[in-house]
Amino acid sequence: MNVKVKALNKAERAAMFNKPKMSAGEKAARLYLGKKQIERELRIDRVFITIWACLAIGALAAPFILFWGV
Repeated sequence: MNVKVKALNKAERAAMFNKPKMSAGEKAARLYLGKKQIERELRIDRVFITIWACLAIGALAAPFILFWGV
């Protein structure tokens, strides 16, 4: 299998590191959106864990409920 690898010249290598800096507003917006996404994921995880906890408690309580007929 022949794989061609392109060697980057000096300007292309420098372009990878010399990206324009974000302004304070852009940084704040990116930070806010990142936090918002993390909160959304945590909310989904919390719902998922709550549902599984209810199912687990029900599974543990089922034999007692069936045995004593509560």
